[in-house]
Amino acid sequence: MRERYLAIVVPAGARDRLEPRLAQIAAALEQRFGMVRVFDVDALVVYAAQETPILPIQGGAGVVIGALFHRGGEADPVRASDLVLSSQVTESRGESLLQSVWGGYIALLADHAHNRVDAVRDPSGAMACFRLAWEGCQVLFSDLEPILALALIKPEVDPAFIAHYLLFRGLRGARTGLCGVSELVAGTRLTIEGGRTSIATVWSPWTFADRGAQLHDRGAATAGVREEAERCVRAWARQSPAILLELSGGLDSSIIAASLHGRSGVSCVNLATDDPAADERAYAEAMARSIGASLTTRKLDIDAVEIARAPTLTWLRPGLGALQQAVDLAFIAEARDRRPDALFSGGGGDNVFCYLGSAAPATDALLTRGPGLTFLRAVDDLSNLHRCTLWRAAGLALRKWARGRPPVWRKDPRFLSSNTLRYDPAPHPWLERPTDALPGKIEHVTSLMFIQCAVDSQDRAGLAPLRYPLLSQPLVEHCLRIPSWMWIQGGRNRAVARDAFADRLPPEVLTRRSKGDFSGFSGLAFVRNRRQLADLLIGGELDRMGLLDRPAVEAYLAQTGPPPDVNFYRLLEMAGAEAWIKSWRGRDARAEPLSPFSPTVSADLGRP
Repeated sequence: MRERYLAIVVPAGARDRLEPRLAQIAAALEQRFGMVRVFDVDALVVYAAQETPILPIQGGAGVVIGALFHRGGEADPVRASDLVLSSQVTESRGESLLQSVWGGYIALLADHAHNRVDAVRDPSGAMACFRLAWEGCQVLFSDLEPILALALIKPEVDPAFIAHYLLFRGLRGARTGLCGVSELVAGTRLTIEGGRTSIATVWSPWTFADRGAQLHDRGAATAGVREEAERCVRAWARQSPAILLELSGGLDSSIIAASLHGRSGVSCVNLATDDPAADERAYAEAMARSIGASLTTRKLDIDAVEIARAPTLTWLRPGLGALQQAVDLAFIAEARDRRPDALFSGGGGDNVFCYLGSAAPATDALLTRGPGLTFLRAVDDLSNLHRCTLWRAAGLALRKWARGRPPVWRKDPRFLSSNTLRYDPAPHPWLERPTDALPGKIEHVTSLMFIQCAVDSQDRAGLAPLRYPLLSQPLVEHCLRIPSWMWIQGGRNRAVARDAFADRLPPEVLTRRSKGDFSGFSGLAFVRNRRQLADLLIGGELDRMGLLDRPAVEAYLAQTGPPPDVNFYRLLEMAGAEAWIKSWRGRDARAEPLSPFSPTVSADLGRP
């Protein structure tokens, strides 16, 4: 069963009128989803599945849905009697939780005196929170299945969202792919008061990425990564007796494995293809041996990839394409054999551990310390990392300095019509960066935003909770405080994390520089499905919406042989969006095609 909840905020004076409908909702939720009422006071009614952790806030002021851990020590789970759930939470309107605890949660607070309800989502985004309006109420929920079963909305694809989704890859704001459904962005608070709603930012990465917050002691930076990573992984592990870890043998998943050393109930799975470039078994086997865990290898099945297949679960945004489809199928097969209580992934490690592919770390050193020893060392590290000359590394760093502030978010115009390019990036609180923000820190924060798109839309989450321990708030905050040039010391990517776990990783894993390359598998999926791609995209939903640069798509698909460049990934991504749209359109065959360029559907996404 999935962890899930549904909360209804009832406007003043409407409770009596809605009581019969609320009773019907309660009965349907219990019968179909095993969800029971866990909080019901005046304006706020909350239902949750029995597997979902629930902590009452003292004084009957609300509930916290999800897992909560204390900061420091062993990161013990928060109990209902702990002082952190006292009146301080209500007085701060949830903000005290962000300083005293961490986890994956939504805090729902009811202030009866002011007829106000606050919803606070933790910075990691580990617990989903979507919302819609219904019968004058605000409905907050974790996933769509109960919403659809209760017929609280008639699902309709938002074409303006689709245009923005394709143009600004990785920029995940409040808007979702269905009209009338929005998301509460991680680290924000929704306030519903007197029939009005407002959003406030209560946590920002810039608090920790700010110049004045940076650590200057590399020893402290390294020790902190080790301490916080182990603490966060172990805290999440204590929630689940049986864990299935996706172990690639890369640095990030290996750090999670090392942090699980000595814990029973851990099994590992490694995913591979017939392409030697994607064969990471030797690294994964070495890591599994070092912690005494079992390891199974699952081959990705190219025959199982169906370009037109929509996600099995009712996600509010398109999925991640053909490769993710194959990965999910392999992982699901292993999970069905193992029956784990949680699925662990090292996803997000590159983002948290500041894996940057640009010259920004050396530019940061120049802007922070001037043209002295720190800058010269950073240039040397940069040249070793990217295997280029010192002169080239220094030139790239100076060029980035000369360019000044980068754009808010870069457009990806490939295979999109000229009309689509008129959109501006949607607002996001993490884009509100300081005027003196360093280039490397801008890229670090941008990378953390990008990974938010990958933490859902994965069908494996239907089997057991999918955990990303490296995205935990304390570890993210600590890593944001580490100067970007420290992360490339010695010409190594993620150098601070490597040093933090140098005594816990096998030598071949510690010194590994390569990553599993699944481009061969994806390229083969493209070649084998080239005709289906043409049938799917040409004349499809994206085309009818006016989003496709149809001549460019036709020309690319008309080529024969292996793909000539990496642009085939873009068409696979578009195919995923097309399949997702069709899955919703199939629910209402009478729906008329919409255009994202209509003013009625393009609000909130910048000018169309």
